[in-house]
Amino acid sequence: MSTASVRAGGTALLLIGLRCSAVSQTIVEFPAPSRPGPLVAGTDGNLYFSGGRISLAGEYSPYGPGPQDCGPSRRGLPMEASVVGNLAVGADGDLWFTMECAETFPKLGMPVPVTVRSFLGRLTPGGVVEGTTLDWHPLDLIAGADGRLWLAGGSGVTRVGADFSLASYSSGGSFALANGPDGNIWYTGGQTGLATVSTATGAVTERNLPGENPPFPSIVLFVTTGADGNLWLTGATYNGSLESPADWNWIGRYTPSGEFTEYRFPAPTGLPLLGRITAGPDGNVWFTEPGDYDHPGGKIGRIDRNGNVTEFATPTAGSMPSGITAGPDGNIWFTEPAVGKVGKLVLCPPTELCLAGGRFHVAAAFRRPSDQAPLPGHAVALTPDTGYFWFFDAANVEVVAKVLNGCQLGGSYWFFAGGLTNVEVALTVTDTHAGVVKTYANAQGTPIQPIQDTGAFSTCP
Repeated sequence: MSTASVRAGGTALLLIGLRCSAVSQTIVEFPAPSRPGPLVAGTDGNLYFSGGRISLAGEYSPYGPGPQDCGPSRRGLPMEASVVGNLAVGADGDLWFTMECAETFPKLGMPVPVTVRSFLGRLTPGGVVEGTTLDWHPLDLIAGADGRLWLAGGSGVTRVGADFSLASYSSGGSFALANGPDGNIWYTGGQTGLATVSTATGAVTERNLPGENPPFPSIVLFVTTGADGNLWLTGATYNGSLESPADWNWIGRYTPSGEFTEYRFPAPTGLPLLGRITAGPDGNVWFTEPGDYDHPGGKIGRIDRNGNVTEFATPTAGSMPSGITAGPDGNIWFTEPAVGKVGKLVLCPPTELCLAGGRFHVAAAFRRPSDQAPLPGHAVALTPDTGYFWFFDAANVEVVAKVLNGCQLGGSYWFFAGGLTNVEVALTVTDTHAGVVKTYANAQGTPIQPIQDTGAFSTCP
């Protein structure tokens, strides 16, 4: 079990959220020898991380900037690029990145790297690198909803122009960034742990999270916007001071009205053990549990809208999962820098269509007169809302299905289906958010009839 407390207007309400471990979710690992960290989905269908990229089929290839992109040495010494820091895909489709550059010089017969500058760059699909040096170390990078790139680090948040011009907005230090539900940039690490920069005016608004003042100081780590329109965060709270061991780690939900709900995790080592966080296509929020090098973690976590947490162990123990994102294939991808791998957690099984952002799962079971029991159909996704099933041959389409969001037109999600078969078929549609299930059946020997159910799921939003 995990403990959750809700605080708004100084009032605390204690809640309990279910927390459990699961091993049934499919996780596949692929080699990635560049010790990958932060992760981003590119416009070409691949996923990019420090030093490389990986296809949806798990094929790794080195890719990215190198020492030659760091510029000249101030001392005329060889230059080297350390691990690329953060990545983002800009509105221009280019891959933007941050990188630390260093000189190497002999000392006692050993090459010793010394960091001399940070580098902000843009890598085009053709491999051309453009960039600029910085006199501070950026900690995060995202593409904003306003079409600009934004940096965290230094004394505030910085907006990047297409010509690498920089405009900074200050409210204490910043650590991690997210696009908020209001279209503005939200960030952690400010004086109150959470703050907002208006993309229109640059005005900074600090957000007071409960527990930020003594006797319960907190650190707020990473942030994302969930499918529910709320901010979700990872962090740790200290019963004494920030210099003492952490008492608990937490996942937090922050609503637009300022209500904060905290779901607690134990901190047996006294250290923050939760990592990056992202919104999944299934409507849940996913996060990593990397631990540290003395206490390496190896779990991927999922938290639903009700605060129920499920954890999935990575196949390689102690992999310290770090970066995490939703891939273009509808699965959750994450990096494992401690073991040089990239992992894929499969959300939708091969016998189901996961439609409408993964919220609705559609399964087809068929039975011929000679079959003793129904058999599962094979699902093939076509678009985010549409797919089909084949039963006997991959080249033979049997049933097509579609889910549409009709909430603005009639207050329901719509389900449409049609088929090219006369065998017994049962289509099962599940709204994974609301837990509502509907089944549509076709009798043996009857040509399957079109389904146009515009009142299928009155479970909006």
